[in-house]
Amino acid sequence: MFRSLLAALVAGALMTTGLAQQAQADPNVHGGSRALRAATQGLTTGWKNITQPVAGATANTTYDFGIWLRGTGALTVKVTKANGDNLQYLRPKATGSWTYVSSSFATGTYSGQVVFTVVDSAVTQYPAADVSGTMYLDDAYLGVGSGPNLLQNSGFEAQLAGWGGDRGTVFTRYPDQSGNPPAEQYHGVNDVGVYAWDRNPAGVTDFGSWVGRTPALAEEFLAQDTWSDLEGGDRLAPWSGTPYAHSLLLAAYPFPKSGGSLAAAADGDYNAHYATLGRNLVSRGLADTVIRFGHEFNGGWYVWTVGNQDSPDHEQKCADFAEAFRQFVTTMRSIPGQHFRFVWNPSASVWGVDLPAAFPGRDYVDFVGIDHYDQTWAQDNGTPIYGAAYQTATPAERLRRQQLAWNAEVNDGNWGLNMIAGFAADQGVPLGLPEWGIAARSDGMGGGDNPYFVQMMHDWITANNVAWHVYFNVSAPDGDHDLYDTVAFPRSSAKFSALWNPAGAPHTAPAITPAGIPGVTAPYRVVEGESGTLTGPAFRYHGDPWASGGKFAVMYRDGNALAFTGTPAATRGVAIVYQGWQSDQRASLYVNGALVKKGVLFPQHGRSWSHSYGSVVLPDVTVPANATVQLRIDADDVLPNVDSLKIDYLVFLQ
Repeated sequence: MFRSLLAALVAGALMTTGLAQQAQADPNVHGGSRALRAATQGLTTGWKNITQPVAGATANTTYDFGIWLRGTGALTVKVTKANGDNLQYLRPKATGSWTYVSSSFATGTYSGQVVFTVVDSAVTQYPAADVSGTMYLDDAYLGVGSGPNLLQNSGFEAQLAGWGGDRGTVFTRYPDQSGNPPAEQYHGVNDVGVYAWDRNPAGVTDFGSWVGRTPALAEEFLAQDTWSDLEGGDRLAPWSGTPYAHSLLLAAYPFPKSGGSLAAAADGDYNAHYATLGRNLVSRGLADTVIRFGHEFNGGWYVWTVGNQDSPDHEQKCADFAEAFRQFVTTMRSIPGQHFRFVWNPSASVWGVDLPAAFPGRDYVDFVGIDHYDQTWAQDNGTPIYGAAYQTATPAERLRRQQLAWNAEVNDGNWGLNMIAGFAADQGVPLGLPEWGIAARSDGMGGGDNPYFVQMMHDWITANNVAWHVYFNVSAPDGDHDLYDTVAFPRSSAKFSALWNPAGAPHTAPAITPAGIPGVTAPYRVVEGESGTLTGPAFRYHGDPWASGGKFAVMYRDGNALAFTGTPAATRGVAIVYQGWQSDQRASLYVNGALVKKGVLFPQHGRSWSHSYGSVVLPDVTVPANATVQLRIDADDVLPNVDSLKIDYLVFLQ
């Protein structure tokens, strides 16, 4: 709307021009119906900012930038390189009339991402009394001459969509809520739930024991393969009649992997399947379930993805997803006896997705969900913040990189935490965090043992309108998040416990004591599993609050062995305490290189971390003093449903 004036306005560098704007219905809006409000504070540190990254700046090019403003106070408007180095800045003061402030910069040899930024930092140039005030900003511009505007939502008509940064309470949408009533306010930092693998109420109870409170939510995922899976499959019955029947958080999907489309879901073609799911939930006593429909739809890893701006059908898929969500909610609400609530659940920091176009409307959404893990591909001076340099860094350098990573994650202009939280507030909908966790990744792009991330998540949840949050307490194929594992994450585990269970440390008494093993009587000597040496193709030492020494040794497949040297003597046999999940396992016992017991069976004992322990007593095994004892999974020991074999400790009966 002001492009015809732009060439004159930006003819010189660091130029400020005042132009009167015709009166609007709202004097604090320059054009359209919305603007950005800045309550500048004149602080000397802790400056707040609002940012928008723009990709594809070319070398040896002159760019112009500017923004309209009116009101009181002063601030900084600048464009930086991706690493934060300034390309150009100006520090205008607002007046009672709309004024366009602008400047230009030459890229020189630099090319790549630039960041348009407004910062409450003008106190470095003006007295604090001149900086503090309330101003309104509108119709920002970044481009080449009178060419296309490279900024998205430059006039804030889509509220703060496309804008990131650490805005705090300085930069807010105007007018507030765009007519939406404010969201119900929550203080849900203590309302922590857990994901502890599928169909596993016992695992949820274990987490409650560890964290010192009953989990607020128990998370479950429907299987994805067939319509039978999406109608409930085998994922509902395990929760029926449990303490979590009225606090289940369930992931449901628009269509299965076997076939379907968002367009068909939007047309209502799958409503009969959705209704079957609803009836199955009610009949199982799960009528209060909180449902994440089509979670992480903005990523590219599920069949219901909406793609991104590189996809020619992206906008249509966003519209289809929004309508599919409405079809699902309308259908589920029609089920007699239901009290379902619904979560619209993108993943944080995913590039190029028009999230507002995929939003079904506040009447269909009880919570805006955010899935967020400590992983980032952001860079520091041209190299990844995480990655090889992080893995070998000193403690001080690791902390610096963790701080950079958090800032990148929370302020990401590609729908980071703050940006999604701002969008939720704009819609008048409270937040939930269906998944969050520390992350150790095989590609190195996670923070690993990062207590700083745990603290920052605690603080962010406290400071924002979060109704509940769910810790993803598993070691998943795409990343390890397991807080129990004090081998991999000792500091993060301790930090989480200190924040959410300050009354006491996690339970660490052994699940099975030697005196509790049938057939074991004194005298005996105990040797911890983690004191042995693991060898073979796939093994690890793992922390566990219920193991005898807080750890155990884990073997995964044939060729793995656990050896102990200099062992005590055993004249009355050997007992082995283990954790057996999901399936029976076998291993063979060797003493000083000789096979003494072939194919010892270790029966499975369920899926509870605290109670899935078993014991095997081998009364006819004798061991001389200072022997080498080895437990090995030979090729002919492997059973069809192979799982891990976790050794807690050995008992040498004397």
